[in-house]
Amino acid sequence: MRALTTLAVATLMVGCGSLPTAEPKPTVALPERFTSQSAPAQAERLDPWWQTFGDAGLTKAVEQVLAQNLELEQARLRVEQSRALADQARTRNLPRLELGASASANRLSAQTAQGSALGFDRTTSSWGADVTATWEADFFGRVKASVAAEAARTQASAAEAAGLALSLSAETARRVIELRSLQAQGRLADEAVQLEQYLVSLVEARLRGGLVTQADVLRARAQLQSTVASRERLKAAKADALQALAVLLAATPAQAAGVGGESALPEPEGLEVFAKTPAQVLANRPDVAAAEFRLAAASADLAAIAAERFPRVNLLASVGLAAASLSSLGTTEAMLANLAPKHSWRALDFGDLEAAV
Repeated sequence: MRALTTLAVATLMVGCGSLPTAEPKPTVALPERFTSQSAPAQAERLDPWWQTFGDAGLTKAVEQVLAQNLELEQARLRVEQSRALADQARTRNLPRLELGASASANRLSAQTAQGSALGFDRTTSSWGADVTATWEADFFGRVKASVAAEAARTQASAAEAAGLALSLSAETARRVIELRSLQAQGRLADEAVQLEQYLVSLVEARLRGGLVTQADVLRARAQLQSTVASRERLKAAKADALQALAVLLAATPAQAAGVGGESALPEPEGLEVFAKTPAQVLANRPDVAAAEFRLAAASADLAAIAAERFPRVNLLASVGLAAASLSSLGTTEAMLANLAPKHSWRALDFGDLEAAV
C-alpha cells in the first residue's frame, strides 16, 4: 500500500513538473461585480410600481397577467432548473460514497473442460458487500470554475425572468392607460356630439326665423356628421385596445373590459423617478444584468476549459467483504481493501484543447 501511494505521488510530481502552477485566468477581464456571487437575491422580484397610479383596474390587469402568463411561468421554471444545476455542480467539490452488495450463483456445464474437472461439485456461489469513496482533488480550479459558471447562469436566468415580468407589466400598463385615454376621449366625443346636435337644432330654428340661410344649416349638419365619425373612430380604437389587452390577459374582449373597468386617466402620484442618469438606467435593467451574468458564466466556462491543460488527480478507496458463502461473509478473512489514486494529463491532443479554449 505504501509503495502504491509513493508511486502515485511520484507520478503527480512528474506530470506537474513541466507545467506552471498558477491557476488559469480567463482572458476577459471582468469587473468585480460581474464575477462576485453576491448579486441581489431579489432579481426575480418585481416591485409593484403599477400600484402608484392608484388605478384598481390597472393593478388587477397587471397582476392577472403576471399570474397566468405561460412564458413567465416557463422563465420561472428555468430559474428553478438553473438552481438545481448549480446545486448539482457544487457537489462536484465533495467526495462521493457508494454502498454496494452483490450475490451470485453459477452452475458449470459438465460438457466443458472446467465443469468435467470439478465432477459433481459444479455449482459455485459468491457474496459481497463494499463501500467505495471517490474524490477529485481540484488542485487547478477546474471544478471551482464550473461551479462559478453554473451560479452565474442561475443569476442570469433570474434576471431574464425579472426582465420578462417587467416587460409584461409595462405592456399591460401601457394598454390599460391607452384604454383609459380612449375612454376619456370617448366621453368628450359624446359631449361634442350632443353639443353639435344642439347647435344643429339651434341653426334650424334660426333658419325658420329667417336669420340664417340653408347653407348655414348644411354646414352645421356636416360638422355634426364629422364629429359623429370621429366618435366612431374612437370606438374602433377602443375595441382594438380591448383586443390587445385581451391577448395579454388570455381572455375575451368582454372579459378584458370587465378586468380593466371604466375609469379616468390615472395620476402617477408619488411615482418616483427610478433613474436620473443613463448609468442608473443600465444598472436597473434586468436584461443588462442578465447579459452581465452570462458574461461571467462564459468567463468561468473559459477558466474551466483552460484548467484542462493541467493534470487531473482522482482518489478512489474501497473496503468490503467477499466470500463464497453468506456465513463466511462476516469473518476477517473475507475483508478486502483497495486504494487507487489516478493521475491523468493530456500530453498530446493535436490542438483539441486549444481549439476548445
